[in-house]
Amino acid sequence: MANFSTLILPDGGLYIGELNDDGLPESQEASCAWDNGQSYIGAWANGSMCGVGTLYDRGEIVKYGYWWKGELLHDFSMPTNEELPYGNNQPIPPEYPESQPITAHKITALVIGNNDYPTSPLNNCIKDAEAIAKQLRAMKVDVTILKNATKSQMIDAIQALELKARVYDHVFFYFSGHGHSNQGRHYITSIDESTSDKNPLCLEEIDEFLSGTDYKNIILASDACSVIVNGEGNPEMVKSAGRTLMAFSSSLGAVAYDGIPTEHSPFAFGLLQYISKPISVVQMFQETNKFAMSYAIDHSFYQQPILIISPYFPIDFKLISI
Repeated sequence: MANFSTLILPDGGLYIGELNDDGLPESQEASCAWDNGQSYIGAWANGSMCGVGTLYDRGEIVKYGYWWKGELLHDFSMPTNEELPYGNNQPIPPEYPESQPITAHKITALVIGNNDYPTSPLNNCIKDAEAIAKQLRAMKVDVTILKNATKSQMIDAIQALELKARVYDHVFFYFSGHGHSNQGRHYITSIDESTSDKNPLCLEEIDEFLSGTDYKNIILASDACSVIVNGEGNPEMVKSAGRTLMAFSSSLGAVAYDGIPTEHSPFAFGLLQYISKPISVVQMFQETNKFAMSYAIDHSFYQQPILIISPYFPIDFKLISI
């Protein structure tokens, strides 16, 4: 893949995103706008809308779901105002069932929350990480949690997951903190580095590393900004084994809301609502993303989470059983 390019499509749409070797639109997230007022933000493959994306009509969401060859294959309907799980700017607290469900699989998780950055410290990332870890442990998931982690600590914890693949069937990675994007890749930031540092930790490369282990399924969730920062980066496409789900709290080039102090971020708030429910992981993040978007809008902030599902990730895979 190359850097972002602009291209006039045969139907007149103005495409902004990456192109494949044949010069066709192909990107995990790109945008396209047409003269009739419609626009699309989401995934593309081989020249057409393919993957999770949202179609707008003059700024209003009209279709949100999984696209295939330009057609909407699965509709992830957005909730109406009447259906939102809160009202009057008062979000409800996360639900913790009286009888916690138990995982149906052997799952290990690495949860990271970073607040204390030398510049631009954050408020809620550690609280978010602690709440996610608490929920996972209640579900009998093996959890390692890092708080205000340095780069070396994060690398050591990620490398330790390779050994755990001998014992556990699936892995769940969650990061909350600062992040950025460059040339289509997503980077997460430790407390001892900045977005301008060379060789930051790349989520796509973490996926590549974990894909080389014995884990059956890999779940990567990043609650961080995806603002584009110029840098050296690696323009080559990272190859996944095809059994990964990647959830981002912000779309490529956008920021993620840290949330009101002493509360949770919109993404963490949503995930805490659904992580312990007996639904598929795909549906869990679909509902999380809808909640986060609605919560952010209700607090006068626009945030559009995205979900990237590899071809062989089982869409019916669940974290828990009742």
